[in-house]
Amino acid sequence: MRYLTIFIISLVTWSCGGQYGSAKVDELDVKPLGYAKGFTIANGDGYKVVNVINPWDTTRLLHSYILVDKLAPIPDSLPSGTIVRVPLERAVTYTSVSASIIDFLGASESIVGVCEGEYIPIESIKKRLANGEVVDLGQGTMPSIEKLVSLKSDGIITDPYQNTGYGAVEKLGVPIIECAAYMEPSPLGHSEWIKFIAAFIGKEKLADSLFNGIESRYLKAKEVAATVTSKKTILPGKRYGQAWHVAAGGSYMANIYRDAAASYYWQDTKGQGALNLSFESVFAEAKDADTWFITYYNSAADLTYDELKADYVSYASFTPFKKRRIYGCNTANKPLFTTTLFTPDLIVMDYVKILYPSLLPDYTTTYFTPIK
Repeated sequence: MRYLTIFIISLVTWSCGGQYGSAKVDELDVKPLGYAKGFTIANGDGYKVVNVINPWDTTRLLHSYILVDKLAPIPDSLPSGTIVRVPLERAVTYTSVSASIIDFLGASESIVGVCEGEYIPIESIKKRLANGEVVDLGQGTMPSIEKLVSLKSDGIITDPYQNTGYGAVEKLGVPIIECAAYMEPSPLGHSEWIKFIAAFIGKEKLADSLFNGIESRYLKAKEVAATVTSKKTILPGKRYGQAWHVAAGGSYMANIYRDAAASYYWQDTKGQGALNLSFESVFAEAKDADTWFITYYNSAADLTYDELKADYVSYASFTPFKKRRIYGCNTANKPLFTTTLFTPDLIVMDYVKILYPSLLPDYTTTYFTPIK
């Protein structure tokens, strides 16, 4: 996520500490970011300004946060925004991704509430849920207000969505911290959002160090993959209902494929979301793909060729099915979705290793394994 120097305070935000507006944000010391487009961090005199750019209208801000150390007095002159006393000590996370980032940064003890706790694959959180130290608030779209009030949280971390609000939660006086990492198409830009979370939990130096390692490994894998002279073709996913969802050409996953030197059939399509295709169109385009990658959730057992054929007999007509070149990631036991922010290096290395084994001879795949 690349450099951003525009700080436009365009939203009227509420805060738990009041509104201020006399300091000029563009005169502050902006922290350089290597890849991130969706947020900025700037240092002021006794405070930080963390801005989230609106991903649906990048000329505007989604939210502006004024971070003040909770042991220090609030400065007399602050720019407009939501005041957050940091580091957070009683955080609520609406998603397993944000919970995983906090755990990755060594601060899982600061989490006191989560949504849909049964889907959080973090052992420390599971134990604290079991003994009551962490409260499950229910669905992220409709958390229990009563439980939220009882937690006396000092910050709620959530993913923003276009044209949606937070209902009664907005009236609690607790800062709602909107982490829009999922809107970043660049894998390293996506990963750099760990610095965003780190600013709120007092782990900025650690986040910088960890990100430097992620970046180094990712770029080395990309550099090795760039030596490929004949790219392997890949087919992602499978049919769900009547649609087969594949990543659009400007998306996070399409960029992963590109950096892994994979030839992706839909790499020239527009957009950052998903394309909803029919089985027939996918088969016509990709029936002879070199390798097929399937990400799925099955708590009972890993996917097999027999189960895949039983699910839809026409799968067996794909060349990678016939040649036994299908690799699966069972997200019931491989936390691919919850760790994407801090493991893009491992994800791209998985693809490089599977497609071109000789390029990474000492690496063992983390997420994808051959189905049987």
